[in-house]
Amino acid sequence: MCFIKNKITYVLGALFFIMVLTSAVSIWRFGLVPLRHSIVCNTKLHLKFMKINKNIERLKTKTRLIIYYEKVKPLNYRYKLKQTLNKTEILVGKIDSGYKNTAAFIKKTAPYANYDPKIVKIFEKSYFQWETFGKPDIKNFIKYPVYIAPITSYRLFSKYILMPVSSSIMPSMAPALEALSYFKYIINMYFFVFILGTIIIIMVGILLAYYFSKLFIVRKSEQRLKTFFSKLPVPSLIVNVESGLIIDANKKAVEFYGYSKEEFTHMTIAVINPFISIEEKIDFMAKSLNEGYNFAIFKHKLKNGEIRDVEAHISGIIYDNKPYVQAIITDITEKIKAQKRVERLFNFNAALAMINQTIAESADEKEMLKSVCELAVKYARLKLTYIGTPDEDEKLRFLASAGETGYLDGIFISVNPDIPEGQAISGRTWREGKMHYAQSFMGSPFLSPWKERAERFGIESAANLPVYRNGKIWGLFGVYHYEENIFDEDLKTLLEEIAKNISRGLDRIDVLIREHELMAAQEAILNNTIAGISITDQNRLYINLNNRFAEIFGYGSKDELLGQSARLLYFDDEEYNRVGEFYKNIFLEKKTATISPIYFKRKDGTAIWCEMSGSPVSINGQDAAIWTLYDITEKKLLEDKLKDSEELFRTLADNMPEGLDMHTEKFIYANPALQAKLGYSEEELKNMFFWDILAEEHKKTAKDAIKKGLVDIDYKHYVTFKVFKKTGEELWMYIYAGSALYKGKRVRIATFTDITELVQLRKQLEKEKESYKNISEKDDLTGIFNRRKFKSSLERLIKIAARYKRPLSLVMFDIDRFKEINDNFGHQAGDSVLSELTALVGTALRDTDILARYGGEEFMVIMPETDINDAENIAERIRKTVENRIFKYATSVTISLGVGRYADGEDADGFIKRVDGALYKAKQGGRNRVCIV
Repeated sequence: MCFIKNKITYVLGALFFIMVLTSAVSIWRFGLVPLRHSIVCNTKLHLKFMKINKNIERLKTKTRLIIYYEKVKPLNYRYKLKQTLNKTEILVGKIDSGYKNTAAFIKKTAPYANYDPKIVKIFEKSYFQWETFGKPDIKNFIKYPVYIAPITSYRLFSKYILMPVSSSIMPSMAPALEALSYFKYIINMYFFVFILGTIIIIMVGILLAYYFSKLFIVRKSEQRLKTFFSKLPVPSLIVNVESGLIIDANKKAVEFYGYSKEEFTHMTIAVINPFISIEEKIDFMAKSLNEGYNFAIFKHKLKNGEIRDVEAHISGIIYDNKPYVQAIITDITEKIKAQKRVERLFNFNAALAMINQTIAESADEKEMLKSVCELAVKYARLKLTYIGTPDEDEKLRFLASAGETGYLDGIFISVNPDIPEGQAISGRTWREGKMHYAQSFMGSPFLSPWKERAERFGIESAANLPVYRNGKIWGLFGVYHYEENIFDEDLKTLLEEIAKNISRGLDRIDVLIREHELMAAQEAILNNTIAGISITDQNRLYINLNNRFAEIFGYGSKDELLGQSARLLYFDDEEYNRVGEFYKNIFLEKKTATISPIYFKRKDGTAIWCEMSGSPVSINGQDAAIWTLYDITEKKLLEDKLKDSEELFRTLADNMPEGLDMHTEKFIYANPALQAKLGYSEEELKNMFFWDILAEEHKKTAKDAIKKGLVDIDYKHYVTFKVFKKTGEELWMYIYAGSALYKGKRVRIATFTDITELVQLRKQLEKEKESYKNISEKDDLTGIFNRRKFKSSLERLIKIAARYKRPLSLVMFDIDRFKEINDNFGHQAGDSVLSELTALVGTALRDTDILARYGGEEFMVIMPETDINDAENIAERIRKTVENRIFKYATSVTISLGVGRYADGEDADGFIKRVDGALYKAKQGGRNRVCIV
């Protein structure tokens, strides 16, 4: 018994000694050493958090400055913007480096630093927000500030781009407080250890009591865990780590996934997450069990087959005295959709801005349509775009496309409602004139003819929009995307805006084409000033004519005839209707018609005989006829007299100075004057065809005229032909021919007027005229139009703008502080700047714009068919081009510009004066700017 007591004493003494020694070692190992590590590591972590937070605040300041510079554009903003962008990019690098270093520091020191898991979780969330949203958005903003900043505000930018960055700011005092808390904990532990050393027996009893109470607490904790698990407001699962079997699922999980509680307990985690291997899932859960917590984003499959994006928070637990992992599931599908939607809207807005710029600058239809498709694919991240119009068979013909264009190879799309290929969104858009879309390509039965093709090219959704031209539907704008259900209301609005802008671009190109046609018609009138020229519409109303035409009919001004019916110039309806028959050749058959003679009435009531030739033209897209008229009254009277007497005809013919002949297909008679001019005898000519003396290019015309004249006795015509003498010498003859009866047969009688010297003189005059024109209209220094040419061009375009109600804009600009350039570098340097400036401005203008030197360092730009907004945009582009140029002598040159639009009733001087006022306003406003009036 004593032995037992001594043994108990020895055991208790040894136990006491061991406990004291253990306490001392524990104090050192688990007190002082961890205390030092905890304080040092938490302090360093505190400093790292402060540094990251400081850089994030600086980043927000820089982004606010970038938006300010792009929107307000203060003086010298480009330099400031560039500096700010560089600093912002450096800040992004510092923040990114700070996150990476901090993550590495936490991973390295976590085993002994005793970090608060909440602080670590906050940091991991902050780092995830930065890597996933903040850093990519900020980098895109730095890369494309010119497209993003002008179309957004700081409020929107903060909401959609800076929000992830702002949420990345971490409470930097937490690590320090945690270290302090841990220090207090160690001090308290020391106190209790010393007390335990003195009252060890009591402590042993307390330890035993603690052991049994712990068992009770664990069981009670498990019960609380089960209660907490069942009442969680979000889906939660308990999973066996080794097998992947689902042990339990709460009520929210049953509602979310659609499986019953019993079905859950008979399935593995692979059923709801079939997108990764079971080995990867088990490794992930094992890691969560070992580390206590883990986090990831997965795609989970519900019982109904729907795929949802979820955020899984996984931690190790003790459940029924066994280790498992608990997964708390948060549905983030809508959140991810919202993020993707913001990104899509951003991309489509960028595409819209680029497309608008291209449309505003395009003058070629084919290039414009091609650029629109390419920009939509590049910036809006579309799979495929096309622009097409139906052909005669109602099959869609593709004018331009970009992206996965292989999808269109050999495809058949129709707008015919009677066939399946015409009942899809393309045909419905064409027939109804409004946008149609398919949110799911595979789920739309009317798209079945193309489903296999769409699946091969990764197309999931599609939309078609109408493109209008001159107020009528002209074509279709097709859009294909690689995701389903993307066409929300905002995206539809952007697509409709793109389609409308394409329509506006086509209308603008049509206006330019009509302008060119009108200019061509006016040139035709001016180039035929020898004869009377008129232009009539299909109702035979005069819409334009030259002064010579009015003179022939005795009118003092052409304005007396403009808008009047041609019936005014005829004595009776019979002659008026006879001439009207020739309009069919012009308007229906698109052929030239020559009518002679025509019996007209002059203003004073006297009669006049004329010959008239008409050709079809297009004026503003409408059919019209341009007529050339000659007064042949004297020739008509002569022909009448010649018919009275053949002898008189012979006498006149043999003695007239002009050449005269009678012919069918061969010569019958040639007067001496014609024989002398050609060098042939009359006998030689009688053995020749009429067209043997003509140049090759005129022979067919002569044959057709002879053939028609031998059938129609009233057919007469005039023409200028190149004729060859017997010696081969070239002559130019003005030939007037008519039909007559000779010995009971129809023949042709023609007069030959030698106009060789006149043609040669005209060619020489044209050369001299062109030479004089270049001298009188060009500025010697810059090579552009001078003030004289500018004034005449402006007056001509003002008349056109006033008559046809078309927009016309004028830009006036001069060089800021040009006198300083001359004073500092010399007048030769000033001349060099003027020449270099005009060449530079010319590259920023369109083909239709007219650049002229107005005087000194002042310049003018005339912009036909341009409203005030487009003119202001072009002026701003000119200003930026000059501002960014480094000149040879003066490295920095700026200009001030005034812009104005022509007002009805305003003359050229008044127009110039108004625009000059706008230029003065720009000068007073600080120079290097554009002002409109």
